[in-house]
Amino acid sequence: MQRRLVLWGGVLALAACGGRLNPFNWFRRRPQVVDETGFTAPADPRGLMARVVSVKVDQTSTGVILRATGLPPMQGYNDAELVGLPVDEKGVKTFEFRVAAPVTPTGPGPERSREITVAVALSNFQLQEISSLRVAAAENAVVVRL
Repeated sequence: MQRRLVLWGGVLALAACGGRLNPFNWFRRRPQVVDETGFTAPADPRGLMARVVSVKVDQTSTGVILRATGLPPMQGYNDAELVGLPVDEKGVKTFEFRVAAPVTPTGPGPERSREITVAVALSNFQLQEISSLRVAAAENAVVVRL
């Protein structure tokens, strides 16, 4: 009887975990994406920003900083990031402007209060094969030549 209690206690303790040891997670499938290095990464649940308003490239001693400002349809969008895609054959490096929608709907608000600015740094080594940078959103895309 005591062994059964210890066994069930262990199973319940593992069930409280959110990781691989949880028996309830053993047969659940999760969407996975294989990147160019062959490693699997979880699928990105964020959508594209509605519109790119401006893109600016600032030179640094080690490369450049790409800064993009986007405009979502309403307030409350968060977790914004420029997600880089592989460089194409023309030397264009594309960044998808990804952003998470708010959990609860909010009002539209003025454009100035909805703007979201994100940045990414690129080293001189990364820039060797890049001729221009492209920031893509749902409605438009902005290209900047280097």
